[in-house]
Amino acid sequence: MHPSRGLVVAVCATLLVSVLSVATVPLAAAAPGTGFGADAYEQQAGDVVALDLSVPSGSTVSLAVAGPAYDVEATVVDVDGDGFVVVRLNTFAAGWQSTERVAYEAVGADRVAHVVRASPRRAVPLATGPYALELRGPIADRARLDLEAATFEAAVPRVVPRDAHPADSADVAALSPPNGTVAEGDWAVVTFHASGLGGVARLDEAPVTNLVYATESAANAESTHIVRHTLAANGSLSALTLDYDAGDGGIPDGLAGVSRATLDVGYDRDGDGAVDVDLTSAVSHVTLPRAGQVLISLADAPPAVAGDTLVVRLPVTNPDGRSGDTVALTVDGRRTNGTLEYGLAGSGALGNGLDLRLTPVAPDGRVGAARAVSPAVHEVFVDDTRDTLSVVFDTAVLDRGTYAATLALTPSNPRVSTPQTLTTTFSVVERVVTLDRPAPSFVVDGSRVPVQVDTTLAPGSELTLHVSSESTPGVLQVYVLTVGPDRTASVDVTLTDRLAGAEVRVVLRDDGHVVAGPHVGRPV
Repeated sequence: MHPSRGLVVAVCATLLVSVLSVATVPLAAAAPGTGFGADAYEQQAGDVVALDLSVPSGSTVSLAVAGPAYDVEATVVDVDGDGFVVVRLNTFAAGWQSTERVAYEAVGADRVAHVVRASPRRAVPLATGPYALELRGPIADRARLDLEAATFEAAVPRVVPRDAHPADSADVAALSPPNGTVAEGDWAVVTFHASGLGGVARLDEAPVTNLVYATESAANAESTHIVRHTLAANGSLSALTLDYDAGDGGIPDGLAGVSRATLDVGYDRDGDGAVDVDLTSAVSHVTLPRAGQVLISLADAPPAVAGDTLVVRLPVTNPDGRSGDTVALTVDGRRTNGTLEYGLAGSGALGNGLDLRLTPVAPDGRVGAARAVSPAVHEVFVDDTRDTLSVVFDTAVLDRGTYAATLALTPSNPRVSTPQTLTTTFSVVERVVTLDRPAPSFVVDGSRVPVQVDTTLAPGSELTLHVSSESTPGVLQVYVLTVGPDRTASVDVTLTDRLAGAEVRVVLRDDGHVVAGPHVGRPV
């Protein structure tokens, strides 16, 4: 799942007397050396706003952003000398991070040289409201930024043919109408219509992608830590050592309670995040060689295949007052260093209290165990312009059945007091293609033969129809049928008069496999 951002603060209108009224402004280059590309910018609190600046070629300018309890000046350099700089302001990170520099970046070769925060460090991100923008230096100009309230609106499932994997948010935006039924092998895409996430979601460095992920990351909280490590070689494992004190302390409590009965060990073979080969029964004993270390010994463990992901789950109690920790995993003498995060940044599968989970739902409505959706396993796209977050699920690694996909922004996030949640379901069904008419073999009694197909495949999927006759060697005709929005496909086969009275066969193929007609399932 490559992929918006958020803020919280009230602003005095007296700072903005000289600023024009707010309008939604498209990002477009202004005339050379004229300053801001717009009089006013709009964005949702928590998102990233792009400020387009037209400056003297190769110049260095100061960008000031001001509001009550927030006063910052950033030095911006036109490195490539084209007279145009775009500064991305992360409204979620601004104001309250230990280093204000993390909230500002320039696009492309240009750069933000340094950022000075004149106001005291805030306890929470910037709030909704207006902010004064000013350029100083070789160019002087003023504009306004209005931060609006973020929204959680809807969750929509869609289906995509298996040979048309969405590559980015533009592909997702162009998808067919909503549909919650997905043939196994096709892609299920769930789009959450929510704003204010661009600065919150950590898609490139989500905590769930760390070597160790805490399902609950608050200080002193009872949690489950999940270790994920890709194995490089074939063979059975004999010993695993998880070292929390990898040089920086940070030892969680409760390790003495870890035992064969409280931990799970296994291999994830297909990359869906779930254990496919259980090793728990092969655990012979669990010991603590020294403080912060857990040694898991195995006997006669099922062999791993290179590329398998080792998964270990163990119950612990998080330490107090830490934000991050260096950890290490040793597998049969081979040590791998990694990280584990506590607190806000480590909360939720996508960080900063933003959680994304997939939960199986039984036919009787019973809900199974929810899995954290990791950007390391699934592609996740954030679209700032459309205020959406979309996740792509590979149904080839999911069992048939119904799943609930849920996006939640929890009070672990400093700008959230009441949890915000969006949920929708999709169902993975058997991949079926049915030839409604004609029969697979028929006697020609006319030159035009309508072919009608029903299917569970995604709209846009392509099938090939091969027409042959016993009286004529080889295939007579080949047609490409495209599945429509109603999951049907049709074509009129035109036959020559010389085939009148002859027996003709029609065969449908899906990705080279015969799915209707003689020899169903035969690959070609």
